[in-house]
Amino acid sequence: MKSALTDASQRHAAVVIAALDEAANIERFYERLCRALQALPHTRFEFIWLVEGTDGTADRLRRLGKVKAAPPFPIVEPAERRGLGPRSGWASMWSDDADIVVTMDADLNHQAEDLGRLLDAFETEKADIAIGSRQVPGADIRGMALWSVNRLLRQFFRLPIRDVSSGYRIYCASALRRIRFESEGYAFLPEIVVLAFKHRMRVTEVPITFTQRRQGQSKLYLVETGRSYLHLFAR
Repeated sequence: MKSALTDASQRHAAVVIAALDEAANIERFYERLCRALQALPHTRFEFIWLVEGTDGTADRLRRLGKVKAAPPFPIVEPAERRGLGPRSGWASMWSDDADIVVTMDADLNHQAEDLGRLLDAFETEKADIAIGSRQVPGADIRGMALWSVNRLLRQFFRLPIRDVSSGYRIYCASALRRIRFESEGYAFLPEIVVLAFKHRMRVTEVPITFTQRRQGQSKLYLVETGRSYLHLFAR
């Protein structure tokens, strides 16, 4: 999707969206995201959809691409479920000229309307990573209790960030390519934060609204997630 502006001063944003069996939510999410992106000045976009599951989410996206002005492509469909992490050479999927990378989930936990504030903080603070945080003043958590895993991760790795497991983020693309994370599953999110501080990158947190899903089922698998965190601790 491209904004109406075409001058050379535009920033180029790659928007990477994870969708696992989100057929019930994908159209609403897509329309809200398009509105939010179109409201951002001096920005052009490309979408990368990381689609897993068997409920027809990818087919719905392709149908949307035929009737909407902004086609939601490319769609990456791995042969087996592996989570967002390094499953498909993640850092090589967006264009080389991308300035920033936005990551979010398509389950409506992440509100597209928060994107503008994330981008403002990212630019104002000259950050390498802006995290949409559920654990800083101003955050609004609706209908879901937070894990204590964030506190454990912060203490274990001595991190000054409160929400190290949030997947709603803006990255400087060049900085992200320097981070060689190894984790599969959800542990890649805190690992990126750990490595960012190791590289002396600037990381900031921005309060977001986090809403429990109303349609579909949660995709958080406790055993799989716990195993990925244990591997991170062990390394």
